[in-house]
Amino acid sequence: MNKRNVRYWIIGGIVVLIAGLVVGGLNIFGLLPWQGGDLYEDPQGRFTMEVDPSWEEVETDGRYTQFKVADPAMNMYMLVLKASTIDDAYSQAFDALGFDPGLLEGGGFANFGDWQAYTQEDAAELTYGLAGQIVGDNAYVLVVKADRPGVSPANAATQRVLDSFKIAGEEGVDEMAIESYADLEAFVRKQVDSMAGSVSIAVVHQDEIVYTYVYGKANPVEGIPADTGTIYRYGSMTKPFTATALMQLVEQGLVDLDAWPGEYIPEFPERWKVTVRQLLDHSACMPDSERLTTGLIAKRGESFPPLEEIFSAYVADHHDLQCEPTWSITS
Repeated sequence: MNKRNVRYWIIGGIVVLIAGLVVGGLNIFGLLPWQGGDLYEDPQGRFTMEVDPSWEEVETDGRYTQFKVADPAMNMYMLVLKASTIDDAYSQAFDALGFDPGLLEGGGFANFGDWQAYTQEDAAELTYGLAGQIVGDNAYVLVVKADRPGVSPANAATQRVLDSFKIAGEEGVDEMAIESYADLEAFVRKQVDSMAGSVSIAVVHQDEIVYTYVYGKANPVEGIPADTGTIYRYGSMTKPFTATALMQLVEQGLVDLDAWPGEYIPEFPERWKVTVRQLLDHSACMPDSERLTTGLIAKRGESFPPLEEIFSAYVADHHDLQCEPTWSITS
């Protein structure tokens, strides 16, 4: 593979990895050295989570917990609400915090583990991030509000909280053992009913689809059911493929994980002192940007702009990284 192809792989990897922000691969961060912190215990005994000793706890009216984070500059709120769906929980959270409920429309969604995440940007280019889950009668919602443009909710501080979050006693919810397709379908129905969406499952064995199951509404507002042909946003599912392709280049000796990306991408700015490895494990603190996601959208019959053009425009928009890059543990 020539250097030009290597360059395309790396640029494509960076664009996809940053554009899929909400988040994915959070479990990896449990291994990073910055994850040590204090254990915050909810006064009502409903949950615990790790917070950094440098975070400032802000006094509230008791309806939520608030921390002010200096790096990256943002405020973090945790709420426990009575809600039957995540959408309802998000609406209640914004009402409690006094944020514009109009920001709950038209943003980007993603799911990881037990959390459903949502991001949106307001007119001042400040980003809001939400992550919610429903357990028993309670909905748990984490809200992150950036204090300045360019700060993404998908950062080390937020990831620490989500990875460390524990619900006291899991509120009596039994773990469901999935031993059959019937168990899987019951689990899917339970999860979809709590989130007002849909899931389409296919099991492939020896290049043949041996099982399919679809549940929920492709369009809940219009009542349109999902089917095996429903198209879903790919989101962070691109990350394993991008990482696999890049690691193949590493095996071939064409890419060094601990090298500065500028060795492969002329457009990568010298001021961003990060490594290829940090790009892969989401510890590079590169700014979030709608330019990357919208740049990868083309109307029918149109082609995508060159990746170099998309990335160069992104670099021009953001002079600084959004926080100090963290260093990965290498074997």
